[in-house]
Amino acid sequence: MARLKGTKALGVGFEKAVARALPGALHGPWYEFVDRDGHGFCQPDLVLVLAKLVLVIECKLSDTPAARAQLGELYLPVCALAHHRPAKGLVIVKHLKPDSTKVFGRLSEALQALDEQNAPCLHWIGRGALG
Repeated sequence: MARLKGTKALGVGFEKAVARALPGALHGPWYEFVDRDGHGFCQPDLVLVLAKLVLVIECKLSDTPAARAQLGELYLPVCALAHHRPAKGLVIVKHLKPDSTKVFGRLSEALQALDEQNAPCLHWIGRGALG
């Protein structure tokens, strides 16, 4: 297996740091599904199965609309069906961009914003508690 380099290695390292900070979450679980395009597989970064909901977390070095799109169009529907409960999304990023929206500095604040349509963004530098 080839060793990761550059930005890809940094991104995987950040994802692993988030996984260590959320020890109850499933890290990189695979899901098999069938949709209008046929048979497929997907692998969200982190999945936290709670009593009444599934929290699907996408980890990115920088905030990007693509993360929210991937959550809403693929991971949330698949995880909701797989775990038989509603699924909500959260994006955790290390770096913000000028157009970043719905940004929170503490996990508790981001979790309170889950009811809205668009996944909130948690800004975390990769060390310390998620807050």
